[in-house]
Amino acid sequence: TPGGEGAYIAAETIDLMIEQIGTSLLEEGRERRLESIRKRLSDERLRMSALDIVIRVMRADDVVHPTESGFLLRAAAALEIPADVALERLRLSYASHG
Repeated sequence: TPGGEGAYIAAETIDLMIEQIGTSLLEEGRERRLESIRKRLSDERLRMSALDIVIRVMRADDVVHPTESGFLLRAAAALEIPADVALERLRLSYASHG
C-alpha cells in the first residue's frame, strides 16, 4: 500500500531523484538550494525533519567525514536551526541507533 507498512521506493525512482538533486545542485549551488528548501519548509518541525534526513544520509556508511559535519552545520544554519541543536541531534542519533 502506498505510504503504508512495507512501502518502499523503487531503486530506479531513487536513482532519478538523486540525479535530479545533483542537477539542481549544479545549476543552483548548494547554498541557494538550502535556502530554497528552508523557504518551502516554513514549519519548524518540517525543518527539523529535513535535518534528521541529512543526519541519516551522513550516517549511511557509519562514518561521518569532516566535510559532512561542515555540511550539517551549513544545512542547520540555512534551516534556521542552531548548530548546537544539530550537533546534539547527530549525537542522539548514535545513542538511539548505535
